[in-house]
Amino acid sequence: MSTDFKSAGSTFDASHEYWRGHGGEDARESSRTHADDAVRSASVIGAVAEKFDTRVSELEGEVSNLPSKVTEALSSEFDFYVEDDGTVNSERSNMEWLRVWKSDYLTKLAEKEGLENFLTIAIRGSLARIEDIDRRGAEELRTVLGGLSDRVKYGVVGTPDDPRLAEILRRYQTAPSEGGARLWPSGVLLQAIRAVDPAVEPVFMTPEEIVMLATMGARPNGLDDLVDFFAIRSQASGAAEQQHAGPRSISDGHGDAFRHTYWNALMTQRFGEDWTRQFATAHEQLGGNPPPREAMDLYNNEIGRQLAREHPEASPEELAAAVDRAVRDGRTLVIGADDEIAWSDRVAEHSTGAPSLTDIPLPAGER
Repeated sequence: MSTDFKSAGSTFDASHEYWRGHGGEDARESSRTHADDAVRSASVIGAVAEKFDTRVSELEGEVSNLPSKVTEALSSEFDFYVEDDGTVNSERSNMEWLRVWKSDYLTKLAEKEGLENFLTIAIRGSLARIEDIDRRGAEELRTVLGGLSDRVKYGVVGTPDDPRLAEILRRYQTAPSEGGARLWPSGVLLQAIRAVDPAVEPVFMTPEEIVMLATMGARPNGLDDLVDFFAIRSQASGAAEQQHAGPRSISDGHGDAFRHTYWNALMTQRFGEDWTRQFATAHEQLGGNPPPREAMDLYNNEIGRQLAREHPEASPEELAAAVDRAVRDGRTLVIGADDEIAWSDRVAEHSTGAPSLTDIPLPAGER
């Protein structure tokens, strides 16, 4: 394919023998540009296919392993069931098993709990690896698609008719992370955080996010700061689900706009505007974010920081009310039914769209 594009470009480039003047030169320059774009696009298509084949092979291995472990749990003598997060539990309490096992209780209990832990680790591990493969694949795909020329990127990605929204789509883009995302925190640090808040779960983060949080945790009272960080994250998600319930709202809709805006407002109050801006931008550097979603998130993050400045003494409840007004008054963005960014007061709640999971990234914007 690349050879054909180069050959066509060379043929057109030779037209100077019979097509002279400014018109011919402009046409040949345009031909060279389009030929270069076509060659780059062909190279990207080949790389996408290669990455896709690799990740599909990995996924097939994990997906084939998962049902066997679930079946082993469901068919066990201990009446196991598997929760959505992969945790294995018994339908019966230990007191109920005491009445069944009687004198064999201690032996059978140890056997049950050993198998329970083994299957939980196996199933949750497989789910985590599937998620990791999916995320790495999205990051790799974004990196490969980033090899397209800017002309092709802007030609493929839809642009809103509203000039202000078109400008936001262009400017509110960020460069991809320098490295791959991974689950954080882990090990001793995770145990220390869970000693204060047992509900904290590791989160996929970019290396830039991890460095910022690890630096925070190394300071005096750093553990308290990290506990507050995860509490704010949970608080923003919980308030969004309460104020704007429903899957079409929480994902790319009004609930999503509320969550990002409130999250940034709370973090600004707690950690300062500069730190929050840097962290929230690093958060959006995860691979595979479609341009409309990236613009929506970055813009709503900024509105949250503005609201924190406007209401410096607000309580969390007062700040949540200010954020909700911003969403309802159209200060924030959602994804419209046409899968493009739209003002949050111009789209009915639960009527928002959803861009593709992975899309061609736009160049990083200047804000």
